[in-house]
Amino acid sequence: MSDGTISTLRVSATPIIANDSASLWDMGSGIACLEVHTKMNALNVQALDILEHAVAQAGSAFGALVIGNDDPRAFSAGADLAYNHAMVTRGNWAALAAYFRHGQGLYQKVAALPVPVVAAAHGFALGGGCEIMLHSHAVVAHAGLRAGLPEIKVGLIPAWGGCTQLLLRCVERDGPDDGLARALAVLQAGEIAASAEQSEAMGLLRPGTTIVAERSHLLPAAIDQARAMMDTGFTPPAQPHLTYGGQPAYETHLAKVETDLASGSVFRDGATVMREIVGVLTGYPIVTERGTYPITVSLEGELASADRLIRTPAALVAITRLIGG
Repeated sequence: MSDGTISTLRVSATPIIANDSASLWDMGSGIACLEVHTKMNALNVQALDILEHAVAQAGSAFGALVIGNDDPRAFSAGADLAYNHAMVTRGNWAALAAYFRHGQGLYQKVAALPVPVVAAAHGFALGGGCEIMLHSHAVVAHAGLRAGLPEIKVGLIPAWGGCTQLLLRCVERDGPDDGLARALAVLQAGEIAASAEQSEAMGLLRPGTTIVAERSHLLPAAIDQARAMMDTGFTPPAQPHLTYGGQPAYETHLAKVETDLASGSVFRDGATVMREIVGVLTGYPIVTERGTYPITVSLEGELASADRLIRTPAALVAITRLIGG
């Protein structure tokens, strides 16, 4: 295994299942730990396979799940860009669509699990890594957490439920209209937070999230949180609904994107992504009228937008640059 492995688990925990990319550990007392141990703990196809096994075993093999690792750098740097690059260069759009849908579907299953899921988040939690944190029932964060959804910088959007989960948190705090504006601003900036406190301000952590100062205390605190949730009788939350603005909100915020493009405050490739994000977060064109609908509206929008954006030359250029191609 790579240097992302939790060294203490090798000594004190029992492996339930593992491959070269991830392991599921039995921590005892009905608690399991999912550890990704790829380079920067990226979530490749093999890591998703272990997550899928964890989802299938939840409630029978274990009663609570912690997601974490002891890598000094990252909780997870996100989806596997090397895989995306390989599929784009081959023109294998079906494989990419399946990867996007598989990841999003698994994350929705995580959010709906009948057992508590706690993310022990530290270091970089970016893209798909941030998204799995967003889908966990609780987060215990290291004070130095550097969370973010920077997909706009590679010509993409968060398509594993990240747009939707960010919108949920922003709407919870600010209401439908101001929450929409905040979520759009966060996704347009593509900023990576400098701390857990800033992550909360951006809407990536809910107010009241447990934050620990000592990195060595993070995993034990997450295990304690999972045990407490399990012992008090955890009930998974019902699938949430959102108030989508429909076509009126779409046209309003799209006009702002065009104004930003004309003024030079956003570049052409960024405007292309923002047009897609505006559609996802307003629910348009899936819904045209303002109203409250299941979050499947924006989830389907995420997948459709990701499929369009991954085919653009800008996305290929940006991904190639990031992987050093």
